[in-house]
Amino acid sequence: MKDASITWIIKQDNNEETITYDYYLGNVNGLNTTTVHIQAWNNYQGFDDAKDVTNARLVIKTLTIDDSYIFDYLTVKINNQVKSLTKYDDIKYGISIGSLSGAKNTGTESEQYKLTNRNMCDIELTFNSIDYRVKEGIKNLILDIESN
Repeated sequence: MKDASITWIIKQDNNEETITYDYYLGNVNGLNTTTVHIQAWNNYQGFDDAKDVTNARLVIKTLTIDDSYIFDYLTVKINNQVKSLTKYDDIKYGISIGSLSGAKNTGTESEQYKLTNRNMCDIELTFNSIDYRVKEGIKNLILDIESN
């Protein structure tokens, strides 16, 4: 059986999907909230079964401690439920997302919503109004899936 393989899909506002490993969200206006919708898939459109990802955690981290203030303004939903961030260290936080099946699949959401053991999870990151006094500049936020 082949190893698990995570695919990241960005859900655009115009219902388009982008498969990517690097995404530029754009400018976050301090007066408004900014939201990005993401799906993390194991074995996306896999023709054969792959290994499951069990006890999976979404890991979110910044590159520097100076940028870690962004976590104070971040709300995370997993499968439409608000989740609390667990702090691992000054630049790394995590959230349990359960397991991601490695079963072969067509890569369609409608198929996934019918299953108990899904290949994918919905992730929604919302950056709430950011205080105008915080350090400006490009911030890098890295997402990863870890498991036991």
